[in-house]
Order: sequence, then structure tokens, then C-alpha cells
Amino acid sequence: QTYEGFMNYESRGRTGEYFTMARGWFPQEGVSMAIITPAMMDNAVGMVRFIGSVIPLAAFDLALEGNDQLMCTYGRFGLSDGWTPLSGKFVPFDKPRVVVQIDSQMPFPKGDTVKQTQAIMRFCNQMKIGAGWTCVDRTGNGSGVHDNLKNLFGSDVLGVNYSEMATETHVLGDETKRANEMYHGVVTELIFGLAKLLEFGYLKISPGFRHEQLVREATGRRYKQKGRGLVRVESKSEYCKRTRQKSPDALDSLSLLVFLFRQRSGSVPTMATPKVERTPRDRPMRGIEKMEFIDFSE
Repeated sequence: QTYEGFMNYESRGRTGEYFTMARGWFPQEGVSMAIITPAMMDNAVGMVRFIGSVIPLAAFDLALEGNDQLMCTYGRFGLSDGWTPLSGKFVPFDKPRVVVQIDSQMPFPKGDTVKQTQAIMRFCNQMKIGAGWTCVDRTGNGSGVHDNLKNLFGSDVLGVNYSEMATETHVLGDETKRANEMYHGVVTELIFGLAKLLEFGYLKISPGFRHEQLVREATGRRYKQKGRGLVRVESKSEYCKRTRQKSPDALDSLSLLVFLFRQRSGSVPTMATPKVERTPRDRPMRGIEKMEFIDFSE
């Protein structure tokens, strides 16, 4: 291993990868571990082909002051039969599924509660996004923007408070445990929900916008065991202190959009593709394979 390679691992913090790949040790107890890998992000870049109507949606990670950035993530979801990665070759799904296409991310200028509310409403109206498909972070000062949106834009606006517990929903339909039985807090559910949609192909990211910062934040976020079988993702302050990077606003905005999709779409992703039932014509006739050849020519 080269010195540069060793320092690259060490610069990410005392992670499981650092102890295993750089130091050659077993990871220490309580060490932080990665949630989203670079391969998961690379495999998600492409364009979805929808075979029906699509619904636009958007999520906003709010910021009134400080170093945080008001970040908007918007996209569409609908029934799809496949997607096209960067290679340009269409990849069909085994069976049509409901997929989320991330079209872009864009920063909004920071301002007071009224200005942010007006900017979000103006953007959603331009993009034909309804109140029911709009999600905002209502933690701390964000609660004012959330309440304003519910009064002026629509009561169906979804607000997420990062200090709340995880929900009682299943992230994947074939999981035996609910989110609140696996994750410590809704913020952990947000990141792991995003990771699972990426892993199993239910989320695609358009190559039409620069997402290097998103990849850096997604692959840099860590989690730890919290006890009683729960895991907890590191907070924004912990992430910034460990990586010496800015607040992961792009990642948080994307995770809010995935949470909105999970809560409102009615579609529950699964790990395994449902098996297609074979018709009677597809079933082999019993006994034919073992039957001896009989000559009827005479």
C-alpha cells in the first residue's frame, strides 16, 4: 500500500474501512461505518423510461442562517419498464416497477421565513408540483416556513422534524422489522431509506446536473450501533467535524424527497423482484420427458 493510499483512508476518519484496509486490523467496537458506497451512487446515474403518467415532487432542506445552504431536490416518479445508464444501452427491468427519477438539485438564496416561503411556492407553481408532493425540513427555525406553507400553499405539505422518532412504516416491503425497530430517530430512517432505494434500483439520478458534492456527502456519512439492535446516523455537526466539510445539505434534501415518496406514493419497494406466474403453456407436461420414443410410421 502506498503512503498516499494510507492517508486517503485516514483522512476519512477512524472508520471500519480505515482499520481493515489501511491498518490491517479488525474494526474496533463502536467504530463508524459507511451507509452508501460509491458503487451504489455510480450505478444509480441514468435516465428512467416511464411507461405511464408521472408525478413531480420536490424536497427542501431549509436554512435561515449560518453555514447551511437551502437546497432543493426535485424529480418525478411513475411506473417504469427500464432505464438507460451512462453506457447508453437500455436496461429493462424484470417487471415494471415504480421508480424515482432525480432531475436536479439547486441551491436557493437564504432569507427570512416569508422570503423562503414565497421562493418555494413560486418554484413549485412553475414546476407544477402540488402541496401534497412538497416536503420541507421543519426542524428548529424551519417550522416557521413549514407552517407558512401549510397556510398559504396547502395543508398537505409534509414536514419532517429531525428530532422525532423513526416511523412505524417498512422501508422495504419484505423486511420483517419496521423503521422504528431498526433506526434511532427519523434522520437515520431518512438516510437508510435512501440507501435501500439506491441499492435495489428504485432511485435514479439524472446525469444532466453536477452531483459530485452529493456523491461526496452520501459516501461520507457514517453510522454507529446505538444499542438494543438500533443504529444511528451521525449528526450534521459530527459529520462536519470529522470530514471538515460543509453541512451535507444536498444529501439531506435528497433523503427528504425519498421519504416523501415513501410516505405518499403508496408504492413499497422490495428487495426481490416478484416471480412471474407461469401460464399452463409454460408448464412442461408431466411424464413426457421420461416417455420412450415410439415409432408410429408403420
